[in-house]
Amino acid sequence: MEIVKGYIGTYDSNGSKGIYKFLFDVSSNKFLSTDVAYEIHDAKYLSLNKGILVFPYKNQEAGIGFIYNNKTFMHAVGESVACYVAQDDTYIYTANYHDGTLGIFEKRNDGVHVKQMIDIQKKGGCHQVIVLEHHILVPCLLLDKLEVYDKQSLQYVKTCAFPTGSGPRHGIMHPDKKRLFVISELSCELFLLNEQYDIVKSWRLLEETEKGAGAAIRMSQDGRFLYMSIRDVNKLYVFDIENEKVIQVIDCKGDHPRDIALEPKDRLLFVANRFTNEVVVFKRDVQQGILQALDASITVAEAVSIVFEE
Repeated sequence: MEIVKGYIGTYDSNGSKGIYKFLFDVSSNKFLSTDVAYEIHDAKYLSLNKGILVFPYKNQEAGIGFIYNNKTFMHAVGESVACYVAQDDTYIYTANYHDGTLGIFEKRNDGVHVKQMIDIQKKGGCHQVIVLEHHILVPCLLLDKLEVYDKQSLQYVKTCAFPTGSGPRHGIMHPDKKRLFVISELSCELFLLNEQYDIVKSWRLLEETEKGAGAAIRMSQDGRFLYMSIRDVNKLYVFDIENEKVIQVIDCKGDHPRDIALEPKDRLLFVANRFTNEVVVFKRDVQQGILQALDASITVAEAVSIVFEE
């Protein structure tokens, strides 16, 4: 029996209790269990790295926390909860949609410590932090731009402007470190940026008569395929990177696919359908990239994000 273990972040409404954990049996393609891992308000986005689980939260104040070796460390940072968290070995990075900030926090044995808060623009729609070797990238949905900062000095480097009204949301860097793919929420486009973070090409994902909202973007570890979710139309898109075309569009088996995530061996794609309060699973053809829906799901109120233990 081969078990995949993961965690699910949730919004603070509709009966959600915080962070959930699950076990999935790869041989039978069935969930074995789902339980509350940690009761916390508004832990909507998660990051898991080397046993450290990072999450935003809202008690009396909004804050950032992490769990390591069954110890929990939390630090209040203001009124608005971050919409995205990422981490490396030393720091936690946050994007705050409403405050328009990039936050950098140091992980220490005694807790979370603020290193720097960078004000990009109030209500700027900062929606992700992409942590690279030399740069930190922040897609700003409401500003139609991608902000680039030096990872060491945290100084501003440049801005990549997106088409007005496109709303860049999430991005992912190709393993060759020369191509960045970004999905836009408002125009539902896929953008290709070069290593100078300039847009060189784009593809519209929806048909002319369709209206949707781009959400998550993931890449297979071999750098051959992209996986994207679009809400409202409730579809998943598979994009062949080498041939530069969408090769599959498939129903997400629910409503509002907020996040999608490939398990560590890229054989399965998990989808968090927020409005139908469930996480569903698709089998992935590792050679062709194509998805196939499985009869596997669990109920999780307000499911938003998914991470896996390595």
